[in-house]
Amino acid sequence: MIRSSSRILTTHAGALPRAPELREMIFARAEGKPHDRNALSARLRSEVAEVVRRQAACGIDSVNDGEVGKTNFTNYVRERLAGFEMRDYRPGVDPAPLNITARDSKDFPQYFAGGKGALTGAAQRRQLAVCVAPLRYVGRAALEWSTESDQVETGLLLGGALWRFWETRGYLGEGRTRLGKLLAVAGEYG
Repeated sequence: MIRSSSRILTTHAGALPRAPELREMIFARAEGKPHDRNALSARLRSEVAEVVRRQAACGIDSVNDGEVGKTNFTNYVRERLAGFEMRDYRPGVDPAPLNITARDSKDFPQYFAGGKGALTGAAQRRQLAVCVAPLRYVGRAALEWSTESDQVETGLLLGGALWRFWETRGYLGEGRTRLGKLLAVAGEYG
């Protein structure tokens, strides 16, 4: 962890802009459409490197991947946990899908009436993630990628989110091993 006793350290949260070509590849993967996995991996690595470079050039103390490889949190979880099924929202039958802009749209109706603030892409489809089976962890590939591509922060955040699942489902030993590998990589970059 980076610390300072002489100033406030800076970081940011949330997604940073990404190239339209990368966005298309990311959404194709999320939607199960054909895509070139090698091209996506190469493009993602180069774009993450550029996002990190730009953050460092701006003086950001704790840089991150800018979420350039994610479509939304639902898809991020779905790639790591099995037992969910995506279903189209049925108005009047299903509970309304959660919407990140719900409170703001009530407080600022004029802004949203003009089409501003609307989500796009996979997030806009108004689908529900429904739990249809016991949850199973299937995110090993994501943790392996985090280790192999030096995405230590992403891997550690993933581990931090999964520890209770690992504990209750009997994967705690595996989780410790995977997090140990990530910490070893982090030690190399010190």
